[in-house]
Amino acid sequence: LLQIGIFGSAYDPLALNAAEGLRVACACLPVAIGCFSAGPAMGRVAANAISLMASRPKEWGKGILLCVTVEFYAILFLLASFLMLLNLNLGA
Repeated sequence: LLQIGIFGSAYDPLALNAAEGLRVACACLPVAIGCFSAGPAMGRVAANAISLMASRPKEWGKGILLCVTVEFYAILFLLASFLMLLNLNLGA
């Protein structure tokens, strides 16, 4: 939204043609697909971490570490999409 001027300082948003809109949509695909698959996995891992902590309270660190590992992949997908969006030359 910053790239096309909706949240930026420009008062009229940049008019995108179909090709530029498709490039923006393709740049957003990594985070869409990655978080779509990481979301349910994160829920399962967090539920198992809570179960682990309930049965063995001294091993809470293992559950947190597994949750962080799954979240790290979602952050990598976000970074990939962010870098792809930064490299688009919209309106040029």
